[in-house]
Amino acid sequence: MADGTSQEAMSHLLLLKNGLVLQQLAARLIAIEPGGRLNTVADYARETKAGQGTVQKALRTLEQIGAIRVQPRGHLGAFLIESNIAELWRATGRSYVRGLCPLPDSPELEGFATGVVECFESVGLRLHLSFLPGSARRLDELLGGSVDFAACSLAAARTASSNDAKFEIVYRGSPGTYYAADSLRLLSKRPLPARRALRVGIDRSSYDHVLLTQAWLSTDRTSRRTELCDISYHLIPDLVMRGAIDIAVWHQTNRRLQGSLEEVELIRPESVIAEDTWKDVSSLALIARSDDLAVHAVFRRLVDADRVEAVESEVIRGVRIPRY
Repeated sequence: MADGTSQEAMSHLLLLKNGLVLQQLAARLIAIEPGGRLNTVADYARETKAGQGTVQKALRTLEQIGAIRVQPRGHLGAFLIESNIAELWRATGRSYVRGLCPLPDSPELEGFATGVVECFESVGLRLHLSFLPGSARRLDELLGGSVDFAACSLAAARTASSNDAKFEIVYRGSPGTYYAADSLRLLSKRPLPARRALRVGIDRSSYDHVLLTQAWLSTDRTSRRTELCDISYHLIPDLVMRGAIDIAVWHQTNRRLQGSLEEVELIRPESVIAEDTWKDVSSLALIARSDDLAVHAVFRRLVDADRVEAVESEVIRGVRIPRY
């Protein structure tokens, strides 16, 4: 851990008698911008259910490891002059921030991942991204505590946070950061069957795929009988090729499709769903647990949407190599 407390040293500190108080204080102090006033020692003692002496010792430890620099100002209280976000995060007991994203097989998601990694690296905070298809599956992992945040569409994030108070949105991108306006297709293998029901693939673990599939079906004018087939989204090209399904809504990715597969048509989102709904579906969002104050503070202080989207645009245009 360059220019910071070694992992071994930090682990030792957290095992000391005041280690839990140290973690709780670090999580609270990440949220304070330099120049902000700290709560009183008595306040922190009450919040952490510890003695004031234990709190004072934990604050001194954070100063000694370079996580914070505090300046007392008499009756005005103590003020945070400097804070090292990376050191404070490690003092919470976590060596890096863990994020869970969709499979990085589209320019939009590769660009986002590159941009957010750069934000974290700018302060020496390690970000570990893993990838899993299906927003419902990603949110289950988040709720279980295996990751610190999960990426999904803003539409899925709004639904999750409104249905479960344990979730809260910590980042909102602009429309087009999750699905570009011209990236949705219907994928099929020609010719389509003429006599039987059309087998339509649907991934029910993906909020967006369900919404878009049902919206397309409600506006389809072919008058064909349809049969919904439960599938995993990332397998759609293979399932269409094998004839397991006939057609499915598909987000254009970096994957090269086999010649016999056809992008039947470009889906114009405005023709199947309301404009406001499309804005939310096409916007990328990050969601965290409501009680994880440290994650909320890190995103508020570090991750600037304009900066991330500028990097994402460069990746989409091919002028920057993705790095995540």
